[in-house]
Formats: sequence, C-alpha cells, structure tokens
Amino acid sequence: MLPGEGELLPAIFVRDRTYGDGTQTRSWGYIDDIVEGLARFFWRDAIDYPGPLNIGNNREISVGGVARYIGDLTGQPEIVHMPSPPDDPTNRCPDLTLANRILPGWKCEVPYEDGVRRTMQWFRDVMKPSPDVRRAK
Repeated sequence: MLPGEGELLPAIFVRDRTYGDGTQTRSWGYIDDIVEGLARFFWRDAIDYPGPLNIGNNREISVGGVARYIGDLTGQPEIVHMPSPPDDPTNRCPDLTLANRILPGWKCEVPYEDGVRRTMQWFRDVMKPSPDVRRAK
C-alpha cells in the first residue's frame, strides 16, 4: 500500500477525511485475526466445503465513531466529511454463521480499539521519512 491509498483508516490517518456523513457502519477485524481465519480455512482437514466463506468481525461501529476515536488518539483536527460514492453501502457486517460452523473456535480476538492503536503505530513506522529520500526543491 502506498501512502494515501487504501480504505477508511488510511484516509483518516493520512488525509484527515472520511466519505459520507459518518452514520454508515463497518465491522472491523484486525489483520492478524483475518489471516488466522483464512489460514485455518485454507489448511483445514476433514472439511468438505470449497467456499466462499465470510471472515471478519460482527461488531459494527459507525464511520463517525471511528473518526472520533482516531481523532481522540491523535489530537487531529475535525475530520472532513467528503461526499459518499454513489454505491457506498450504509452498513457492512459479515454473516459469520458459516464461518462459526466451518471454523469452530475461530473469531477475531484483537479488540477494535487495540487494532486501531496497532494500525496507527504501523502507519507511523512505515510513513517515517527515510534519510535516503531526497526532497524535491
């Protein structure tokens, strides 16, 4: 991922903006948990199910709530709300019924708040200017 690209969290961290009025909801799963679920699915034994399978978290949080939480952690100014794309859904939350049956015991373990803090730290580490990069004058 390049700086400034991506979905909601990078848009807030890097550009201080979201799309929509903030009432739309999304579910959040930390990448380590998602990869663990995918690995269990791909390398499972004795399960005769080829897919597809929803992997994720069923805790929905508003985009505005995410922006406020990040703003509280970073001290960022008010988030700018840009117009929503025409096909932007009002909510996204996976149906995990099948995942619970196919992958017993798997669930997202990293709490949303901890995942945001870890992601913010990752962005801070990755976005640090390199001493090898020369700035254009």
